[in-house]
Amino acid sequence: MRGHPPSFSFPSVAPMNISLRPVEAEDTPFLRRLFHSWKATELGLATLPPAMLASLMDMQWHAHHDGLQAAYPLADKRMVLVDGETAGVLVLAAETGALHICEIALMPQWQGHGLGTHLLRHAQDLARAAGGELRLHVNRLNPAQNLYRRLGFVDCDDHGATLPMVWSGANR
Repeated sequence: MRGHPPSFSFPSVAPMNISLRPVEAEDTPFLRRLFHSWKATELGLATLPPAMLASLMDMQWHAHHDGLQAAYPLADKRMVLVDGETAGVLVLAAETGALHICEIALMPQWQGHGLGTHLLRHAQDLARAAGGELRLHVNRLNPAQNLYRRLGFVDCDDHGATLPMVWSGANR
């Protein structure tokens, strides 16, 4: 499974029309806002003065963006659209024997409506079709880990700031 993950599209899910399209350079401002929407809270920095927070978030954004590009240069980066409105991003990378969720993020107004569940189930279908596992890392303070567990992901390590999790067809 090394290299590009298989191309994929997302079927419409009533009542939402969900689709994915490749990330383009013009998406950078949205991706930056999306990153800022979760990173400041994750780091506990949301109460900083706005100018200081903006500067720190810009540094974090560059580190995050550049780090993903360096670690997963062949990742398939997709914008998540709901009824044509940009809602988030899904980044998948093929690894030996697995598909890795490098990033899955939704704007706050799209969280809690089942969209993340649909995206994760789709990624599970891709991993199953390729005969491999589905892997991800989640910040230990991120409540999304509860969703991952509900969908059959299991913890595979017990130290560090991020929690590696894995799903295989056998986990279901």
